[in-house]
Amino acid sequence: MSMHKRDESDELKSALKKHGLAAYDPSQISDAFRCGWDACLELAHADAELAKMHHAQAFGAGVDLSPQWQTIDSAPRDARAVLVMRNTWPGAINGVAEDCNGHNTYVAEWWENESENGGAWVCYMDMVKDPRCPIEPTHWMPLPKPPT
Repeated sequence: MSMHKRDESDELKSALKKHGLAAYDPSQISDAFRCGWDACLELAHADAELAKMHHAQAFGAGVDLSPQWQTIDSAPRDARAVLVMRNTWPGAINGVAEDCNGHNTYVAEWWENESENGGAWVCYMDMVKDPRCPIEPTHWMPLPKPPT
């Protein structure tokens, strides 16, 4: 279906003319140009929104772009170090952890073929003989960047 009957901005009409394309008549090449034009406008809009978010974070407008906890099923399984956490806690309200601490949060990597059942989360702590993570993680997030 041709896009030539839709409302167009003067800027788009001028661009079509500049490239020798039909602005008011059906044309596959003109429609392809319109699709590319729309895609560029969407990309420019997305870039502007992202720039606003970065500006807001840089100047303290309350937009949080820091990594967020994600469910463990989405964690990378490529030996990349990440933070892992078990978000269940006996005795806590609703059984959910109230904070991250040394008992439920670790730096770990997924190692394939580390256990009889396949892979395992491995933590580097003082347990050289058995570095498997002491928790069954429910969530993960990327490690923060080091200080500059």
